[in-house]
Amino acid sequence: MENSPWGIIAHETVGEFFPENPLQFFKAPCSFYDVDVLRSLLTASGFDRINIQAIQKEC
Repeated sequence: MENSPWGIIAHETVGEFFPENPLQFFKAPCSFYDVDVLRSLLTASGFDRINIQAIQKEC
């Protein structure tokens, strides 16, 4: 989320409506930001030729 200012705004705004149980789905698009975690999950799933590129896009 730290790399998605619009995601942070949406998450915090919607969270104000549900303070006791904030929704977590705004975090989902940002869940694979860690290249090392993603690489280890792919390796554990049998992939052996992995090329990961981080591409920043503003929306």
